[in-house]
Amino acid sequence: MSLICYHAERKQSINGLTLLDLQKASSVLLIILIPSVVCLENTSALAVEQAKLPLNSVLRLASGALNGRSSGTKDNSPAIDEVLKTVEAFLAQGSFLRAESLLSSALKEHPGDFRLNLEEAHVLRNMGHFARAKTLFLKLHAQEPAAVEPLIDLSQMSLESLAMDDALTYSRQAVAIAPSSKAANIALSAALIYNNSLPEANKELNEIERKFGGSAELFYLRYQMLLREDKNDQALAALEGAVRLNPTNSPWLMDLSSLYKQGGNYDASLESINRYLHLNPGSIEALSKVAALYEYNFHDYDRAILAYKQILQIDPDIVDAEVGIDRCKQKGNDLAAALKDQLWKFLRQSKTFRDVEKPSSNRNSTVHNGGF
Repeated sequence: MSLICYHAERKQSINGLTLLDLQKASSVLLIILIPSVVCLENTSALAVEQAKLPLNSVLRLASGALNGRSSGTKDNSPAIDEVLKTVEAFLAQGSFLRAESLLSSALKEHPGDFRLNLEEAHVLRNMGHFARAKTLFLKLHAQEPAAVEPLIDLSQMSLESLAMDDALTYSRQAVAIAPSSKAANIALSAALIYNNSLPEANKELNEIERKFGGSAELFYLRYQMLLREDKNDQALAALEGAVRLNPTNSPWLMDLSSLYKQGGNYDASLESINRYLHLNPGSIEALSKVAALYEYNFHDYDRAILAYKQILQIDPDIVDAEVGIDRCKQKGNDLAAALKDQLWKFLRQSKTFRDVEKPSSNRNSTVHNGGF
């Protein structure tokens, strides 16, 4: 499920509209209807990976690039300010239940407060209560038609549920209300990209850059757009630029690793996924990718076994990791296969044959036969 953790900060107003707590996503885990790790060793699986990346990344960006949202009337009482400040601290710690409990208590005293209800909707969304969150966002939009933030959230949630037309409608409404809002324009760009309205998306991105300057988020949006245009080299350069400006964005590192692997740059793919693991040491998905790289691309079965064992330490019930260990042991004990592997390692690492791929009759039944 999609879990988007927000940290809020106070900002001034834009064009007379009162801005609410600006939301910056600290991490994103996305609803994906495609297996989270897809083998890139065959054409059909490669197409799946390419299809997955734009969905993954557009949603992460739409959630992560919010740095200027506007809202309606607010109650400036110090008590509510203190509640919101405490809620922000809870969210930063990942304490969603404590944040929700505090908001529920505050809403009993101030049931009509816009800011409290908006924060309640965000917390509900973070906790996975999407139907309740959407209902509350719609209510807030009806209550404050000039408030841009509920529309931005509704656009994001529509992307998550694959309701593309709704996402575009909500984001266009947000831009119409607050044309100078970077957050609204970012949401519109993401919706345009995912709706494959690429020329309009490119125009919108250029306008954002003109108004607000360059940023990691803009690099990332351009990466998404270029990827959909099958301009993989330019897409890779854009994603590298995004990661360079935001080197601790875990989802972007995962995307970068996948894109490197897709292009055959296995060393860079491994380096990126190891950076991801440094930030998320318990990620089974990332460890699975490491194991697959060592087993199928580097043919280093000992290190692949170590990665599979790390997976079992986290979750002993993952049968695929046990199967992977047995498979690597069998390959390592096959003398003829070991000699062939050494030859292909040498050819791949040599300057002349750096891009040589080892032929395999099992190319369509790699690690992902086990779900990795």
